[in-house]
Amino acid sequence: MKKSELESRLVKFSVSIIGMTKKLEEGFESQHLSKQIIRSGTATALLYGEAHGAISKKDFIHKISLVLRELKETKINLCIIEDSKLLHNQNLMNEIKDENDQLIKIFMKTMITAKQRE
Repeated sequence: MKKSELESRLVKFSVSIIGMTKKLEEGFESQHLSKQIIRSGTATALLYGEAHGAISKKDFIHKISLVLRELKETKINLCIIEDSKLLHNQNLMNEIKDENDQLIKIFMKTMITAKQRE
């Protein structure tokens, strides 16, 4: 996958996270989780952009590890939202969770490849 394709995918993922939070039930719990998942879900695209400005292989690996960390945090947030039944659109939840899982796999592979080339 090309850099621009993955970047575009991360941006779309970020936008889908933002859109999903607008559909959550109203209440303190939703507000709290919305803020957290927006931070972790949108950080992925921003950190990926930083990774491509890395000054060394080690710096690149570090920044990619941050992308992966934020994706994993987003996954846990999604599970909490789903289990708490704060989103009543299961199809949307499934789509976002699937994309999140795919992105985790991509960045795990990216980390392995980058470490092998180091």
